[in-house]
Amino acid sequence: MANELRHKATASTNNLYSTDWVDTTSHIFNSQAKGDILYASSASQLSRLAIGSNNDFLVISGGIPSWTNTIPDFSFLTGQISFGDGAGSEEVRFYHAAGGGSLTIFSYTDSVRTSLDLGPTRGTLPTSHALTELVIYRTVDQGTNFARFNITAHTDGTYHISQEYGGTESAHDICFRTEDGVTAGTEKYLFIDATRVGDAQPIVLNYAHLRFDQASMGASAAAYYIARGGGNSLSMNVPTGATLAFLVNNTSVLGLTGSTATWGNITHTGLKLSGALDADGQAITGHAQAITDNALLTVDDSPNDDEFARFTADGIEGLTVAEAITALFGAALPENVSIILDPVLSADGKWSGIVEAGTAGATLTFGEVCYFKAADSEWYEAKADATATSGAVKIGICVVAGTDGNACTMLRYGKIKADAIFPTFTISAPVFISAATAGLLTSTAPTGTEDFVVRIVGHANTGDEIAFEPDNSYIELAAP
Repeated sequence: MANELRHKATASTNNLYSTDWVDTTSHIFNSQAKGDILYASSASQLSRLAIGSNNDFLVISGGIPSWTNTIPDFSFLTGQISFGDGAGSEEVRFYHAAGGGSLTIFSYTDSVRTSLDLGPTRGTLPTSHALTELVIYRTVDQGTNFARFNITAHTDGTYHISQEYGGTESAHDICFRTEDGVTAGTEKYLFIDATRVGDAQPIVLNYAHLRFDQASMGASAAAYYIARGGGNSLSMNVPTGATLAFLVNNTSVLGLTGSTATWGNITHTGLKLSGALDADGQAITGHAQAITDNALLTVDDSPNDDEFARFTADGIEGLTVAEAITALFGAALPENVSIILDPVLSADGKWSGIVEAGTAGATLTFGEVCYFKAADSEWYEAKADATATSGAVKIGICVVAGTDGNACTMLRYGKIKADAIFPTFTISAPVFISAATAGLLTSTAPTGTEDFVVRIVGHANTGDEIAFEPDNSYIELAAP
C-alpha cells in the first residue's frame, strides 16, 4: 500500500481502546510528510497528495489532483477574477521564462463587450459602444463622477484612442511623450508607421488641429498650431512677435514675422502667378540691375505721368516729351528708313504731315490756306491778290482751327483732305492760292490782273485731297 489513510499502530497489539479512537494522531498516511493533502482517490478510499514545490499550481487531470509549475489553459464563461483584498498594494505578473507569451481577453460572441479595465477599483462601467477596449481609470468612481482613457475597437469598424468623463470630472490631456530618465538633448521619435499597409496613409484631424505647446527647437511656445480653417483654407499660426519659418535642410528659405516676410538664400526656376502681383505699396529691392532678357528692373529717378521710359544701367527712367524727342532726333535717321505719311486719308477733316503750332490773327477754319504775318507773328487767311498775303511770306494750311488771339495749328508739309472747303481738284495737277477768295485753294492759276501772285503750294492726290508741299518761288503778274 502507498499513500493511503490508515490507523496507526496502538499500544495494545490486538485491542482498540477509546483513548486510541479519539487520539488526534491515530490516523496517518503512508509516507506522510508536512504539507501533504488529503483527497478521495476512489469512492471508498482517501489518499495522500504529496506536497508540491514552491509556486506550483494544483490542477486536475483525469479526476485526480496533481501539482504543476505550468499555468494551464483555462476559461471563465461567467464571473470574475479578483486579486488581493483591497487592504494594500497587490501585484499581478504575467511572464514566460523562455520569452514570448501573451495575455488574451476575448468574448465568444462578437457583439459582446470585452475589456481590460485598469483603475483604482472596480465599479459600474458607463454604457459602452466598444466591442473590445483597454480602459484606464483615474477615478475610484467608474459610473457617475468618472474619468477614463480608452483604447477601443469600436463598433463602427474603427480603432479609437479617446477619453470619457462624467459628473464632476473633466477632460484631461492625452500625451505621447518620453518620460524622465532620457538623457537631455537626445532625440527620441514618435513614429506613426503605415508602411505595412502597402500604400501611403494620411493622419486625419477631424474637428481638431495640431498644436505645439512646448518648444522643440529652442523657441518659446504659445498658440503654435496648424489647423484647417473655414472653407478650404489651411492655417498655420504663431503668436505675436514669433516667426513662422520654412526651412530646407535646416536653412531658412522664408520667415514670416507679423506681416513682414524675410527670404533666405533660395534658388528657384521661376515664379508663376495666376493673378496680379501685389507688393502692398512696397518696393522690390535687393536684386541686381541688368538690361538683359527676363531681368527684373526698378524705376530710376522719379518719372511723371505721360513720360516715356528709357532703360539705363540703374533700371528704367522717365523722359519728358521734349527729352524723348531730343533723344530720338539726336541720332541720324538710318539708311533706307523713311518718314511715312498716311497713304490714304480716310475721311473729311483728316491730315498727315509736319505741323507747327501758332496763334490765329482771325477766325481760321480747317483746310484754309494761311500766311504768317510779320507785324504780329500771327496767322491770317492767304489771298493771291498781293505779294504781302501770298508771295514772299510763310505759308501753311490750318489743321486745328483757332480764333483771333488763340492757338491754332498749321500743316507745313504733308497731306490734307477737306471736302467741305476744297473745290474739285484736277488729280496730279498743281494747286494754287486763290486770288478771288481769301483762304481758298484752286487748280487754276490767277491771271490778268496786275500784282496777282501765282504760287504753287502742292498737287492734287484726289478731287478733295492734296499733297501740301509749298514752293518758296512765286510769280507776280505785271500790268498788261
